[in-house]
Amino acid sequence: MFKLIIKNLWSRRKRNGWLLAELMLVTVVAWVIIDPLVMAVVVKTTPYGYDTDRLVDISMGSYSYGMSGYDESQTDSASLAENAMRIYNRLKSNPQIESVTRKTYNGLGGTSYSSNSFKVDTVYIMARTISFTPGDNYFTTHGIKALPGSPSAEELSTMSYASPGECVITESLAKLMFPSVPNPIGHYLNENIEDFQPGEWDFKVVGVVEDVRPDPFQSVALTIFSPREALPLDNGGYMVRLKPGVDSRKFARELRENHADDLKAGNYYLSDAKAQDEILEETCYASGWTNTIRLKTMLAVFFFVNLCLGVVGTFVLQTRKRSEDAGVMRSFGATPSYIVRMMLGEGWMLTTVAWVVGCFLYLQYALAEGLAHTHNTADYYDYDPSWTSNFGIHFTVVSLVVYVMLLIVVTIGISIPARRISRVKPVDALRDE
Repeated sequence: MFKLIIKNLWSRRKRNGWLLAELMLVTVVAWVIIDPLVMAVVVKTTPYGYDTDRLVDISMGSYSYGMSGYDESQTDSASLAENAMRIYNRLKSNPQIESVTRKTYNGLGGTSYSSNSFKVDTVYIMARTISFTPGDNYFTTHGIKALPGSPSAEELSTMSYASPGECVITESLAKLMFPSVPNPIGHYLNENIEDFQPGEWDFKVVGVVEDVRPDPFQSVALTIFSPREALPLDNGGYMVRLKPGVDSRKFARELRENHADDLKAGNYYLSDAKAQDEILEETCYASGWTNTIRLKTMLAVFFFVNLCLGVVGTFVLQTRKRSEDAGVMRSFGATPSYIVRMMLGEGWMLTTVAWVVGCFLYLQYALAEGLAHTHNTADYYDYDPSWTSNFGIHFTVVSLVVYVMLLIVVTIGISIPARRISRVKPVDALRDE
């Protein structure tokens, strides 16, 4: 059958040439449209690295002079510390709450981050620094998982972090900084500072956790969790993990509407309370990320519909004109299924050649425009450890997606008319021609 397919394609090479050119163009256009959608879907579906389920963000405010509710007698350090601790204990005693953690200014889900620069050989690496309060259930409250060989999340949450520079790092940062070290526990991260001396500007690794993705519209970030002693009067808010079975959105809503007075102490008051997954949804929408994904999806669907209408229509017309060929093959004893398989084989062969050429043309464009470089070696701030950062794998996967899509469309365009003409009697097919 293969030889017959090649013979038929060559005998109709002029007509097939136009089909080949059309499919090549479709391949390149499909690449341009499908690739951004694939990237967006990968980012959207990448795990956050922490458990957003049953996680509630509680923000606290403070009355200042001139505001209604301001109490001047509660402004001294002792009162501020006492009131902050009173609210903290009220949350810990809530029967619906499993654990409580004081928020830091650059914690998970926040909008601001500090960063540190490190040097590995000749490569500079930027890592985000997320602060946490030692002994404050940080890792257990956020649901961050430790890697094998590292202290557990429970142990990391209760550790004293007594030695200077002790920190917890993420898996991807560990692989980049210690590529030949099976377990980086006890090793030091050296900052990119001249005249470095151990113990001065370094971080000692005491734990390794899974990668985290602080922002819903960004890839995994290289991250250092650095202990920061909480000020006794620092009451920016709390992260709380609810007990199993408690609905986080319902809890946050009831806290805002019915129990705000329970969290009022001195000049501190409840500013807001929201489930973490709700915050992430709002962040995606406000940043335009939600609309971006919707737009890319609609564009891909629109392209696929038009692809079906165009390519399917072309192959339907071309296949219908093959009734004489079908009649000749039937007269020589060919079965209807054989005829359908042969016509499908011709279409698949043509599609494969066009796909290979089209992908090759796009590859040249990608190389010429520098698209093969997924990140700059001077900026690992938004490092992506997934397959999308490997250009070879990335190109292969998206190309296969395009190939499968083309095969589906071509199969639909050929199989429907091919089945019809393959069942026509040889005499009728030849008479029609």
